[in-house]
Amino acid sequence: MAYGAPTHRLEEYMRSTFTVLGVQGKFLFIPGCMFVSFEDHETRTSDVRIVRNEHSVDLSKLLEMHTIYKKVNRDKIGATEGTQLLKELFLKKLENGPRTLVLFYGLASAFVGPFAFGSRLIDMPMAFVLAILCGALKLQSRNIVAGSVRMVYAIIYSLFLGFGITIGTAFYAALDRQATSETVCRNPISGYWKFLFIPPFTVCLIVINQGKFHQMPVMVLISLAGYVVNFFSSLKFPSNVQVSQTLGALTIGLMGNLYSRVWEGVSAAALLPAIFVQVPSGLAASGSLISGLTSANQITNGTNGATTVSNGIQAGTMTININSTVFNVAYSMIQVAIGITSRDGFQIRLQHPPDMLNREIGTIKLDDVYIAIGTPLAWPEAQKKADQVREWGIEVATHQAQPSYEVGSYILQQLLAIWNRAKGKERDMLLWGDEIEYLVVKYDDQDRKVRLSLRQADILAALAADEELSKKGGCVPDLQKVSRNMDKLPVFHPEFGRFMLESTPGKPWGIGFKDLLDVEPNMKWRRQIAKDHMEANEVPITLTTFPRLGTKDDFTSPYFPPSGDKLRSQFLPDEIANPHIRFPTLAANIRARRGRKVEINVPIFKDVNTSVPFRDPTVNYDLHNWLEDDDVRNGAAKDDHVYMDAMAFGMGSCCLQITFQAKNITEGRKLYDQLSPLGPIMLALTAATPIYKGFLVDTDVRWNQISRAVDDRTAEELGEIPLKHNRWRIPKSRYASNSTYISVDPRLRPEYHDPDLVIDPAIQEHLEAGGMDSLLATHFAHLFIRDPIVVFSEDLNHLDLDQTNHFENIQSTNWQHIRFKPPPADADIGWRVEFRPMEIQMTDFENAAFSIFIVLVTRAILSFELNFYIPIRRTTENMETAHNRDAVLKDRFYFRRDPFPLRPVKINGSASGTTTPMMLPSRPPTPTGPIEDEYDLMSIDEIINGRTESYDDGLPGFPGLIPLVESYLNSVNVDVETRCDLARYLDLIRKRASGQLWTGAKWIREFVRTHKEYKGDSMVREGLCYDLLSEVKKVEVLGSRGGGPMFKVGAEMKSAALDGDSARSRQEHVFASRDEKAL
Repeated sequence: MAYGAPTHRLEEYMRSTFTVLGVQGKFLFIPGCMFVSFEDHETRTSDVRIVRNEHSVDLSKLLEMHTIYKKVNRDKIGATEGTQLLKELFLKKLENGPRTLVLFYGLASAFVGPFAFGSRLIDMPMAFVLAILCGALKLQSRNIVAGSVRMVYAIIYSLFLGFGITIGTAFYAALDRQATSETVCRNPISGYWKFLFIPPFTVCLIVINQGKFHQMPVMVLISLAGYVVNFFSSLKFPSNVQVSQTLGALTIGLMGNLYSRVWEGVSAAALLPAIFVQVPSGLAASGSLISGLTSANQITNGTNGATTVSNGIQAGTMTININSTVFNVAYSMIQVAIGITSRDGFQIRLQHPPDMLNREIGTIKLDDVYIAIGTPLAWPEAQKKADQVREWGIEVATHQAQPSYEVGSYILQQLLAIWNRAKGKERDMLLWGDEIEYLVVKYDDQDRKVRLSLRQADILAALAADEELSKKGGCVPDLQKVSRNMDKLPVFHPEFGRFMLESTPGKPWGIGFKDLLDVEPNMKWRRQIAKDHMEANEVPITLTTFPRLGTKDDFTSPYFPPSGDKLRSQFLPDEIANPHIRFPTLAANIRARRGRKVEINVPIFKDVNTSVPFRDPTVNYDLHNWLEDDDVRNGAAKDDHVYMDAMAFGMGSCCLQITFQAKNITEGRKLYDQLSPLGPIMLALTAATPIYKGFLVDTDVRWNQISRAVDDRTAEELGEIPLKHNRWRIPKSRYASNSTYISVDPRLRPEYHDPDLVIDPAIQEHLEAGGMDSLLATHFAHLFIRDPIVVFSEDLNHLDLDQTNHFENIQSTNWQHIRFKPPPADADIGWRVEFRPMEIQMTDFENAAFSIFIVLVTRAILSFELNFYIPIRRTTENMETAHNRDAVLKDRFYFRRDPFPLRPVKINGSASGTTTPMMLPSRPPTPTGPIEDEYDLMSIDEIINGRTESYDDGLPGFPGLIPLVESYLNSVNVDVETRCDLARYLDLIRKRASGQLWTGAKWIREFVRTHKEYKGDSMVREGLCYDLLSEVKKVEVLGSRGGGPMFKVGAEMKSAALDGDSARSRQEHVFASRDEKAL
């Protein structure tokens, strides 16, 4: 818009750029204004922005801008680099200053006279002077070059131009009674000599429009060719301007596009001077400018006998004559524009065969079939709509008006439709999948810095543009149509942070043991594919959080200062989050509903030199950018804690998630219940998060930080003030441990349920009335006490019971540690259970080990009818315990003492790993007796590896999860080679639980504390962070070569970060070499 790009192509340019950047959107251009709608098809949201800019022409900057555009679209440079180049281009000075432009306006006016208006050499000086005085040609160029979409805009200016010619001529005639009325110059320059004036006129236009000298030859050639064709065709068709203009413009278009395709020039820039040559000759040929002289004669000489207005007839006659001149000019403008723009249709047909044209149009139509996504509402309006939707839900479900209970018909009806459609759905076998999330970091080896790379969109675009990957089916469904094939190409998705990537296997894993052994190679393959499409100094690492996220230095690349009305953070810029509209809207509406910023306080790790009391030195108590900046002055930042204030501190964390597809709803509900008590155990066992915002903290895991980062509860719901506007006091955040059991299992005792569970009784009642059983209805009645955070007004206009969008609006923003997922409406997928608590590990071997372990545990649960039920409140307590530093070794967790029911059968396996028979039930009976006798406090080692000694009451100790898994493997007769391969993974779990191998959190903490630059003050400075992440990179490389992350690393890796034998011995303790023969 700013530099003269053809306006009819602007929407196409935008669409192409959005596709490459992985952004969904639609566009509408009107003169001087572009409407841009950023859209998200998953959440049916949109964010509309208006970009205003005066249309002008700058051929030099247009060329440079188009070059940047092509490089980004062809993945030669990233969007970040492209943005920086555009910023530099905007600030670049003009090629030619005002004085030069004035001179060349005059020269252009002089040169255009002979070939366009039949002037003589003697007329050229006067044309030069007049052009300098009034700049008329600049006015014409501003209106004519805008393209067919600006025709009405051009006509309006042309009316003024025609009126001005008439009035100006008449005014001069009134002053000079000897003025001539001749319309044709005497002795004009002969025809072919006119061709000589085309090159200098074109050069003048290039200078006026800020072109570069190296652009001149091709522009002059195209201008001359267009004029020559126009000249000779006008001799053949002297009475029809449109024909000659069309042929001349067609010549220009063909040559311009030939230049673009063969030499990869910018056709728009090359065409503009040639179009300018066409315009004045077209106006002259139409005779429209001469008509102004005729009308001036009428005014000054009184040709029609009436020069004053005494009655309507005389005035009307003169007005018609004058208006005829005005409209002659405007009509001529239209004729010229039609001639020029009509060449587009011919040119497209000549240069694009019909099949190619159909393919291009088909792409556009494909975009157009999407349903309007809608506009996310700010929280006050969203809250009103949420109440309205929920009120409708009660009315529709009961066929009568009810109070405004907070549940909507759309959500209820879709949920009941899902239930009735899928409750009998059966699958043949277990399927499962893992989800790995990466941080993309950029290493600066020269300055010993490491930064978060905000190139998520560029990396995904590079993956989508890879021709070899596309031939195998593609791997970025957000940017391309992905087809699955035997290669099982992995899939990559964007995540909350612009520094994050998510990867999943291309196809679900089965229960076959070959699939289990393929998990680690597949994870390595994913990491390598991602790395291959990054810059040389970028690496995908699997750490939970970036250690210096939110510090005062430039921790991102590119750097953005903390700012933005979405996060309103002291420490983070809005640009750190994915621009997809669901993320900024979610962050803004959570803050607005809460009435203040989110409040995240993590206890500081108190080392020998840590200040007491510790007050977070990064907090600015004098900041007054937003009303929410008062939070810290009101006590939000607590002593002895690291303070954070934005959703990105939580949702910018990476994790390892496993999703299971059950064979039916009964099996899914059983898995949901039995995996719930295991969540805190696996959270502690995978602990990997001891650093926040550049400080060592006194916790080891991420869970509570994410919980607080998305906590939208008001002061009333938190219990800080009495209830007045809200209905309930809600004990937990939206991101929390489970609060319900849902399995129809006779072993599920009422005492296991949460006594403080908050539900909406109206929802429970109506779900039960719709056929849902009480347990599941209670589960959803608890989830739906939450408000939908993002509401789209368009969604309230139509209910589609074949979709799940309204249901998922709330379901997907209840982030429990185990999630029960109904089948989607548009895919042949069963009931699923998502296991969410595990922390991401540094190496693919570890991530594969924990994935395989939890899969084998589910097989043991279902095969042996294991019972891990404990009261919900104990699981909630365990989740808190898992946060403690070194909880895996130092703390004890509530766990069920006896997972077996009372009626025994024999299987092989025991706590010691021998073949001593253990007793399992033929069917699970209903337990009796006090529930306190059913569970006990156990160490992680006892839960994972088993307890050999009996309890005080004489009952045998807990058998251990690994012995249970080994018993399952014994029962299915796994071959020896496969069993040995699986043992490598189980050995990692076993040693992690016993303390023989450290957690990632303990290794990171000890790495920092033994680093030569660490000052014992809990601070993780830039150089230390660089060494830490460099070591993490080495760990993964060595682990990949050796088949696991613990392969002789202590002996081979001597880090500059560690100093002294004690530090080295600690590292060898972590990375103990594995003796595969012993396994």
